[in-house]
Amino acid sequence: MTPYLERKEVPIDEGTPVFRNIKIKNIYCRSAEQAILVLGLPEMAISQVQFENVNISADKGLIAVDADNLKLKDVNLRIKSGPAFSFIQTRNLTLDDVPLTIGNGPQIIVNGSKSANIKVNLEDKTDCLNIISKGKDVLPDAVKCE
Repeated sequence: MTPYLERKEVPIDEGTPVFRNIKIKNIYCRSAEQAILVLGLPEMAISQVQFENVNISADKGLIAVDADNLKLKDVNLRIKSGPAFSFIQTRNLTLDDVPLTIGNGPQIIVNGSKSANIKVNLEDKTDCLNIISKGKDVLPDAVKCE
């Protein structure tokens, strides 16, 4: 994941792509290498992306980089190794009705100084400390369990 943190912003011009208002729902996939990759640009985040009713078994989980206003609802990832969710430079994120495996280390990893306003809706808030890991550059209040 380190290469994603090292990407450099370039000036925005007429050639800068804009990806936004994307809704993906009712997906079933098994035996994937990577569950989901949401990849924006450091200078232009991919924005307003929603995943709903998604079931995926994969070697690696979801990675979102340079994303803004990402909503994950009823997203069930069965991952062979590593965290189910990795967020890098991601802001305004909501995870709702997302089952997480407790006891197998952090299931949500957050990195990047731009990461902010990440809301994880959990039934049992006491599990929050066990399932979320924040990088050193992430502000203390960037991630909230609700």
